[in-house]
Amino acid sequence: MRKSCNRHSSALISLLGGFAITAAVAGTPPHLDSSGVNLQPNYPASALPNAESGSLIVNAEITDTGRVRRLLLLHSTGFDDLDRAGIEALFGWRFIPGLENGKPVPAWAKEQVVFVPPDQEGTPQRDTGPAPTVSAYFPPVISLTGPYGQVSRQTKVIPCSTGTITAKVKFIREKAPYDDPARAGLEVQSGSERAEVSVVADDPVYPPMQALGTRLEKDGERVSGEAFDSMSLLGRETAISLAWDPTGLLTADAHGFGIHTIRMSASPKSFGFFAISASARFSNAQLTCWAEGENPHGSQRQ
Repeated sequence: MRKSCNRHSSALISLLGGFAITAAVAGTPPHLDSSGVNLQPNYPASALPNAESGSLIVNAEITDTGRVRRLLLLHSTGFDDLDRAGIEALFGWRFIPGLENGKPVPAWAKEQVVFVPPDQEGTPQRDTGPAPTVSAYFPPVISLTGPYGQVSRQTKVIPCSTGTITAKVKFIREKAPYDDPARAGLEVQSGSERAEVSVVADDPVYPPMQALGTRLEKDGERVSGEAFDSMSLLGRETAISLAWDPTGLLTADAHGFGIHTIRMSASPKSFGFFAISASARFSNAQLTCWAEGENPHGSQRQ
């Protein structure tokens, strides 16, 4: 995953001191290995025409051997190609692991990668300040309203081949006709295939139904899916998540729903939030990128 070292690299690395976010204990937080093994990400050629620039901020989980296990994106550069380049490089970085009672332990470190176009290298960089304490990859709250029979969505290209997107969803408008049920949740898409985990609510008068479910569509037609009744969803926040890996295997998870697999024919390319015939509010949205083979909700769960 690491690229060859380029002394003219156009990604400037700004370290945030390896700030540990684990519980306060006596010990040493992890920090970057200074022996020269860490390579700066190259500035992507696709970013040159528009002179893209931006700052990528992550929380990195460092194993007791000094490797990066997963990255929680706190702040996106605003450009998919820059995000991908930064994530790819970060997974190749090596750290001196954190110590507790003199022994290496898994811990977290906060890191930042700043991208500037090649012709701007060496120019003063604006201080981005400390990374936010909550995910800034999405707004703190995402509100979507899909008029009856229509869908509203907010999507973004997936910046990593193995990852997890999590959020909480709550219906704002709770009622919809029986033949036009309200639905809101997370989705991933690749080509003509679309997979989702969603909360569904029909008119609670007749028949009274609220459910959590998974759904796989191809060319706009439902291929497979599962739904499970739960009469206590309306008016409450429900935690949901979708995970993916390069094989096209996804898992859908929701509180009170369990983990279920959805298999697509190809790895998903974009993810997003959606609402159909409903108004919904999403909060606590976070995107986590995992090292190859490390996603606990991906291919390791068959």
